[in-house]
Amino acid sequence: NQLRSRIHAGDGVMLLEPHGDLYEATLRSVPRRRFDDVLAFDPTAAHPVAYNPLDCPDPQQRERLAAGVMAAFESLFALDHGATPRLLHILRYAILTAMEVPGATLLTIVDLLRDATVRRSLVAQVSDPLVRSFWEQEFDAWTERYRQEAVPAILNKLGGLLAYQRVRNVLCQGRTQLDFRKIADGGQILLCNLSVGHLGGDVSRILGKFLLSSLHAAIMTRADMPEAQRRDFYLTVDEVAEFDCPALAEQLEQVRKYRLNLTLSHQHLNQLSDRTRQSILANCGTFTTFSLGYDDAEVMARQLGGVTAADIVGLRKYHAYLALMIDGKTSSPMLMRTLPPNSSQLSDKNRNALLQQHSALPPLTPVG
Repeated sequence: NQLRSRIHAGDGVMLLEPHGDLYEATLRSVPRRRFDDVLAFDPTAAHPVAYNPLDCPDPQQRERLAAGVMAAFESLFALDHGATPRLLHILRYAILTAMEVPGATLLTIVDLLRDATVRRSLVAQVSDPLVRSFWEQEFDAWTERYRQEAVPAILNKLGGLLAYQRVRNVLCQGRTQLDFRKIADGGQILLCNLSVGHLGGDVSRILGKFLLSSLHAAIMTRADMPEAQRRDFYLTVDEVAEFDCPALAEQLEQVRKYRLNLTLSHQHLNQLSDRTRQSILANCGTFTTFSLGYDDAEVMARQLGGVTAADIVGLRKYHAYLALMIDGKTSSPMLMRTLPPNSSQLSDKNRNALLQQHSALPPLTPVG
């Protein structure tokens, strides 16, 4: 309902979600007058949109974007009980190198690490002396056995991400079709279907973290325009714990002045990293709390004030407690009855026409 109201009001929105149901419902709710504003990002679609997370024409943004891509990979390694400092050291310089090479993709990192001849050619294009010295003086001086303790782990993770042809075709185009600054400033609609059922858990999570990092880097460039000229842009993340990463915590802490407004939904607080959980509790102004388990209800009762944990646990379906940020201050909690989804406002005809419009996009080049 909230997404639909923003779209009908003419606002710019972005949706990330890992199931596909909310993505489909939102597609069905887009009015025809806004079809030209819509980008539907679905790696498994018949006419997908290219997204190269390493494509960064602005040299001033490379470090920020590289840090976001690095953090996304690091979170994947954490699922396998952590990564060695050497592995992360290599990966960081591989990402920085690829970002300096025009048209480089994630496959470029694979070639960089696997083929010495390709590596020399790529490093020759790098202008940063520190990055060049890593490969020419440090990496080349290591024994083969020393490299093999870290490099295969990186290649395995990249291989898992790029093993599927459709995903590879989307991620490994030389130029991205997602200009996040243009999307935000132009009030466009970016709907991202990261269905775990179609993509798998690891691919869905890392794609979401890449997208959040790209948006964060783009929003921070709004420092080049007066605050009064920055247009509100609305990011909605469903099941936010799936995409928890440093870029998300930084957005909560930094981007209010850049007019990025976040709506985050999830099931329970322990799903989130400590930093993101504290950022949410400290920086979010409006809280909507539906029925919770007792442990989370105790936390939210303290956050809301004026209600007890038992009050929150006992909430009925479609009922919630709401505390609003008004003039910089949080209001007393109010009991609210929310509207159920209205299926009569969803149109399969509109969805199909909108996706048909995407067939006019240039076809992606198959990537071997």
